[in-house]
Amino acid sequence: MLFVIQQHSATRLHYDFRLECDGVLKSWAVPKGPSLDPAEKRLAVLTEDHPFDYASFEGVIPPGQYGAGEVIVWDCGVYSPDEDTPWVEDSGEAQRQVREGLEKGKLSVFLRGEKVKGSFALVRTKDKKTWLLIKHKDRFVSKQSITAKNRSVLSAIAVDEMQAMPVQRIVAASLVPAGKLEAMPHKLEPMHAELADAPFNKPDWMWEPKLDGYRIVLRVDERDMAHVSVGQRGELAVTAMPGEGLPFTVTSIVPVNLAQDGRNVFRVEARLDDEGARLRPGMTGVGKIHVEERRLVWIWTRSFTDWLRLKLWSWTP
Repeated sequence: MLFVIQQHSATRLHYDFRLECDGVLKSWAVPKGPSLDPAEKRLAVLTEDHPFDYASFEGVIPPGQYGAGEVIVWDCGVYSPDEDTPWVEDSGEAQRQVREGLEKGKLSVFLRGEKVKGSFALVRTKDKKTWLLIKHKDRFVSKQSITAKNRSVLSAIAVDEMQAMPVQRIVAASLVPAGKLEAMPHKLEPMHAELADAPFNKPDWMWEPKLDGYRIVLRVDERDMAHVSVGQRGELAVTAMPGEGLPFTVTSIVPVNLAQDGRNVFRVEARLDDEGARLRPGMTGVGKIHVEERRLVWIWTRSFTDWLRLKLWSWTP
């Protein structure tokens, strides 16, 4: 069965924890989000059931509507009640145990998500709508805050970027495994790379593009190349992302200069320190490489000094 945690920037930022049961999503609002630390008992307020199709919703709820604000699928996966057994394979029996746990006010579930993993308990307090979400002690326990991972597991977009970067919604049913159960084959033959004359599209083939990260290409004036070296840090200001500085590290200097606007420039390559930055191939901007501190007099007179040095060299017999 499906579980989903949606990060919701409404009046206040919170997390909507939802469990599939009887064709709907049983829902709780968790103000601080889930925790992998058993010592952290997170408040979870029971809310109304949501339609199953809402599990994949990412977008902006317009002002004036209930829950107005931005929503992303912060985490999702499959779950099972684990009060009696580690995992219940039969869906009907699993839903029966979930209903029974909710009626008793104590439900133990095992979550298999991308961020949230392991056994959790939902415990009802004296107030029928007030529950606690508590991590059980298992191998997934951690003191680290998983809410620091703030991007969607579907679109890789952060909730504060949703206004500027709309996403295409997928079908909620695709979030859970489907198909006929079959026994694991005794032998698996890995697929090997094959040569082809041209790209093709066949129904029995699937493609998975591989993206290791973004490469930054800087063009540095030849007069500044003496101050650039591999390993130096810098900051990238992308035109399409005003006000955001992306730190980078210089990885290589190509020993070939190019002519640009009447000047010679060198090609310098760098990598982003944060690969999670929301970049797109082809973006342009300005990069600043950090060098040692210089006096203002040197900065103001450097160009004149270089010009004078060249003139003196040209007059030398």
